[in-house]
Amino acid sequence: METTRIQNGNTERIVAVAINDSGYFVTGLTDVLLKIRRDSDNKYLDFSDNTFKASGWVSLTQQMAELDAANYPGRYSYDFDTTGFTDDTYRLIATSVSAEKFEDGELKVGGYVDNLDVAVSGINVIVTDIQNIVKNKLTIDTANSKLQLWDAAGTTVLYEWPLTDKDGAAIQLQAGPPANRWVPV
Repeated sequence: METTRIQNGNTERIVAVAINDSGYFVTGLTDVLLKIRRDSDNKYLDFSDNTFKASGWVSLTQQMAELDAANYPGRYSYDFDTTGFTDDTYRLIATSVSAEKFEDGELKVGGYVDNLDVAVSGINVIVTDIQNIVKNKLTIDTANSKLQLWDAAGTTVLYEWPLTDKDGAAIQLQAGPPANRWVPV
């Protein structure tokens, strides 16, 4: 297993790889068990009620299912739903009497990963604005001394900027047909 980061409230497929002493994948196991320990307080997940406890577990382990012996030999999985859990690091411990080697893994839930959606959506807005400025029609409204950026259809003004001189004073434009920059061809 390895270190994985996910947003809080998501489900992560935990995959453990069963290998014997000779280094071969072990298929057909029914005793691959998973334990999950929360780092902040060293409590283990009780799978019976989905809470972390220091003792008194009803189900300290969860059986992992074999993914596909033919196409993914030796891989066993469990889908871990982090809904309701705190932002933390969770240790993933797989065991089996029949397989000698399992690597422990860790799942980092929440933290900065939860903020990525906000950052990415903000970037998407900026990219869309840049695309509009590059591709869409620009016109000069001579009556109001404004530069106007239109939507792709050329029917709605998205942004307007006042036209001013270097000191910020309004510029009086001559009446007549407006100057336009049309959509590139």
